Amino acid sequence: MARITLTDARIKALKPGGELLDALLPGLIVRATNQGHKSYMLRARFPCQVDRATGALVRIEDKGKRHPTRRNIAEVGAVKLDEARDIARAWLAVLKRDIDPKEEEQQRLAQSKAERACTFEVVAEEYIRRRVKNFRQSANVERRIRRNLIPAWGNRPVTSIARRDVIELIEAMVDRGIPTMAHACFGDIRSLFNWAIRRDIYGLSETNPCGLLRSQELIGEQTPRQRVLSDDEIAAFWRATARLEYPARQLFRLILLTGTRRSEAAGMRWREIDGAAWTIPAARYKSKRQHLVPLSEDALVVLAEVPRFRKGDCVFTNSFGASAVHGFAKPKEKLDALMLDELRKTASEQGENPDEVKLRPWQTHDLRRTCRTRLSELGVDEVVAELTIGHTLPTLIRTYAVSARADERRAALEAWASLKGPTSSFSGGGVSGTISSGAGSTGLSSSANVEPARPTPTQITINLAPGRYSQNEVRDLIEDLNEAIGDGARLRVT
Repeated sequence: MARITLTDARIKALKPGGELLDALLPGLIVRATNQGHKSYMLRARFPCQVDRATGALVRIEDKGKRHPTRRNIAEVGAVKLDEARDIARAWLAVLKRDIDPKEEEQQRLAQSKAERACTFEVVAEEYIRRRVKNFRQSANVERRIRRNLIPAWGNRPVTSIARRDVIELIEAMVDRGIPTMAHACFGDIRSLFNWAIRRDIYGLSETNPCGLLRSQELIGEQTPRQRVLSDDEIAAFWRATARLEYPARQLFRLILLTGTRRSEAAGMRWREIDGAAWTIPAARYKSKRQHLVPLSEDALVVLAEVPRFRKGDCVFTNSFGASAVHGFAKPKEKLDALMLDELRKTASEQGENPDEVKLRPWQTHDLRRTCRTRLSELGVDEVVAELTIGHTLPTLIRTYAVSARADERRAALEAWASLKGPTSSFSGGGVSGTISSGAGSTGLSSSANVEPARPTPTQITINLAPGRYSQNEVRDLIEDLNEAIGDGARLRVT
């Protein structure tokens, strides 16, 4: 059959059962079935043939046995003539490399399917399951990945994540005013891709998208938070929390009184409380070690306000005890508004302009820092203060601090609660003290809400700067503190 230059008009005029050979691209054919269906085809010696029984491609290694066959490109109308010629040219180029176009197409589809299966979310979930679980801060890392990385890249092939994507994500965090989170997420991204590259099963190159980036250049110098609530802010905090409802009211107060982390306090169970001691199990504690928290009298008063539910053991809950409370953003926003209102009330009472009063931004974790800072201001031994809030001590100190100095830690929290808790009216500055002995436990049981008993006597020494307070002020201070600490306490002021 003679070759002709194919045109749309000639293809349209082709009768059923007929065939046209293209003169511009040898091997390109238009064929019409007896029913009149027309298709573009390529006639060539293909390295593979289709097994009619299984539909699988079977390669013919002996080139002498490769006979010219027709292979369908597409139906006429599904692609244009020029597009059919382009496809035929691409097939012929592949055949020159002794590769069958169907083989290449199957490999491309398999790779595409693998890439779709290896989305960032799939790799991130595997990273969380296999690697993150061994981290000391596993809960924080997992939360950052789920809240920041997966929503941004989850459906994308992991191989498509490039340096530009990392820059855009991190810079967006910086623009939102959360540089600390940006630093943490940048480290998470770097670690995740290093782990994925080492596994060599996700199709990633040897280059980490964070490889040439420097966090200091991208985000800025990382500085630890120094925010500590002032005396006025603590007083406003306590009055503001009184206007909150359960569980926010009691939860925020307990964090301030005990210096615990928000997640640890929010996950508190009644079974963890024994009298005036709260034992946080290793599974819930950051350092993966069991931590004992002495509960001051004021902390026990806070817990005495908490209702008990039958559906579960959680102290702070929105599900009748079945699960721990979560979702702290709205309560924190409400608390901020109430604190500002309290600060402005105080300013008005003191004859100041309330409109000029501002509340500096603070985070819930700053309550823990405030507790630790005030323990130092009270003159609490540094080792005792660190043990009180559960910081990991250097190995040498930890080796010899085997007793964990429980009595001194209890006395430290009692002193802190007495000065800054609900029964104290003191809000001035310039006070330092030394804790010289421990205290016993109260009678609060984990099985019922009962009125807490007074702790056994605690001796507190407070040093006042000479000339700072008048004799009457010192007398009033002693009366206030004695009333706050309770009967039998021994207070010495120098």
